[in-house]
Amino acid sequence: METSAQPDGQQVNTPKVYPLIETPQYATKQTDKLTLMATEMACVHNCILRCLNAIHKHAPTVQPAEYEAFISFVRIWYTMVMKHHDGEEQYIFPRFQEQIHPEAMVVSQQEHEAFHDGMEEMMKYVNGLKGRENEFDRVEFCRIMDSFSDALVTHLRNEVPAILKLGELGDVDAISKIWDSAVQEDIKKFKMVDFITLLPLAIFSHDAEYEGGLHRDFPPLPAAMKFVVRRVLSRPYQGAWKFLVTA
Repeated sequence: METSAQPDGQQVNTPKVYPLIETPQYATKQTDKLTLMATEMACVHNCILRCLNAIHKHAPTVQPAEYEAFISFVRIWYTMVMKHHDGEEQYIFPRFQEQIHPEAMVVSQQEHEAFHDGMEEMMKYVNGLKGRENEFDRVEFCRIMDSFSDALVTHLRNEVPAILKLGELGDVDAISKIWDSAVQEDIKKFKMVDFITLLPLAIFSHDAEYEGGLHRDFPPLPAAMKFVVRRVLSRPYQGAWKFLVTA
C-alpha cells in the first residue's frame, strides 16, 4: 500500500475504499422471504462498510482537535460490529445448526474468528487513550486497521450468499421464524446508551439512495423515531457523525 507524508512528518497509508455489497433483492428483483432476509443482512453490512471506509478515509489525516470525536466514532462502530456478530452467534447460528442443518453458517462463524483479534487490538488501543486522546498515533492506528479490514470485508460479503444457500438445507418458513425470533430477542437487549450511539450510527451510515433508493426505509423504524434520532438523540456524539463523509 502506498504511503504519504503528513505535515507533522507522519507516514500514513493511502486510505482503502471498499465497494458496497449488491443486495439480492436488487440483483434478482425477487421478494421471497430468503431474499429479503439476505437483503436485510446486506443493508446492515453496508452500514458497517460505510463506517469502515470512513475510518480508513479519516484516520490518516485526522487532526488533534478531532481525536476525541474520531475515537468515539471508532468505539461506537466497534460496538455495532460486535453486537451484530454476537447476536448471530448467540441467537441465529446455533438455532440454524440445531433446527435446520448442522453445517448451517459454520463458515460464517469461522470467518468471525479471522478478524476478531484485530478488532480487539483496535479497541484495546483506543481504550488505552482514554483521558489522553492527544497521544493518538495515526500510523499505529492505520496499521491495526489494515491487519483485519480485508478479513472483515470478506466475511461481510460472503455472509449474504450464505443466507441464500440456507434454502438448500431446510424449510424456508422455519428459517424465517428463527430469524424473526432472533431479531426480537436482540431488540430486547437494547440499552439506553444504544439510543444515542447505535441508533444514530445505523441511520447516518445507511445510504438511502443506494440502488436507486430501494432500501430508503432501512433501518425499519417509524419515521417519527428516525426524526427524533436525527434531531435529538444524535446530539451527544454529534462530533462523531461528521466522519461518515466517505470517499
